[in-house]
Amino acid sequence: MKFLAVVAILLAVNSASAFWTACPGIAAPTRVASGQCTAAGCTVTRGSSLVAECDFVPTAAHGFLETRMTATVLGTQISLPIDDIFINACDHLRGRSCPTTAGQTHTWDWSLTVPTTFPQLSNVPFRVELVDRNTGANVVCFTVQATIN
Repeated sequence: MKFLAVVAILLAVNSASAFWTACPGIAAPTRVASGQCTAAGCTVTRGSSLVAECDFVPTAAHGFLETRMTATVLGTQISLPIDDIFINACDHLRGRSCPTTAGQTHTWDWSLTVPTTFPQLSNVPFRVELVDRNTGANVVCFTVQATIN
C-alpha cells in the first residue's frame, strides 16, 4: 500500500513539472524537453528561437511531416511562420528519416523563431503539431505555455 502511495505522489509531481499538455483527441508525445522551459512554462525573446525536442510514436508510416505552430492571443489563433528549414519535420528526426516507422519512438528536434513583431505577452499557449502532408492526419500534437519578452 505504501508503494502505491509513493507511486501516486511521484506521478503527481511528474505531471506538475510538465510544461506541455497534450492536444485533446490527438496523439500526444511521450516526452517534450527544452532548456528554455520549466514547470511554469517556456520563456523566449522576440527574434530568437524556442528550441526543444519531442519523442513520439507514430501509428503509421508518414512520408512528409509538416510542422504547424499556432499561438492563441486574446482568444484568437494565429498561425506562426515556420522557417523553411523546419517545415518538413522529417529532416529533423534524430537518427531517422521518413517514412516514419509505426510503433517506433522517433525524436524530433524542433525550433520556432518568434518574430520581432510579435507582442510581449505572458503565458501564451503555443500549439505544436506534426501533420501528414499527404493525408492531412495529425500525427502528434502538444501545447506549451510561453512568455514572450
